[in-house]
Amino acid sequence: MPTPAVALKLKKFRRRFGIAAPRVTIRSHIGWQWYAAGLGTLAALIAAIVWSLAQQGEASELAREIRELHKQLGEKNEELTRLRAGAATEQNAAQMERSAQQQLVSRIKVLERENASLKEDVSLFERLVKDCPRKPGMGRHN
Repeated sequence: MPTPAVALKLKKFRRRFGIAAPRVTIRSHIGWQWYAAGLGTLAALIAAIVWSLAQQGEASELAREIRELHKQLGEKNEELTRLRAGAATEQNAAQMERSAQQQLVSRIKVLERENASLKEDVSLFERLVKDCPRKPGMGRHN
C-alpha cells in the first residue's frame, strides 16, 4: 500500500482530473500589436471597398457622359453631312448661275457684233438704194 504522503498526493491528483475537477479557463495572451494590425487590416479592407464603390460610381458617371458625347457627336456628324450637302447644292447652283451668266455675256457680244454687222449692211444698202436711179413703175406708190 502506498504511504500516507503518496496517498495524499494521489488524492489531490485525482481531484484535478475527473468529474470533481475545478473549472479551468484557458486564456492565450495576444499582444496589442496584433489587435492593432488586425484592426488596421480591417480598416484598409473597408477603405478599399468604399474606394472601389466610389470608382464604380465615377466610372458609371463617366460611361454615361461618354454615351451622351457619342450621341452628340452622331448628331453633329449628321448636321455636318446635311450642311455639306446643302453647301454643295448651293455651290452647284452658284456655278450654274455663273456659267449661265457667262453664256449670256458671250451671246450678247455675239449679238452686238451681229447687230453692228447688220447696221453696216443696212447703211450699205441704203447708200446703194439712194445711188440707184429709179425706174418708173418700180419704187414706191404715191
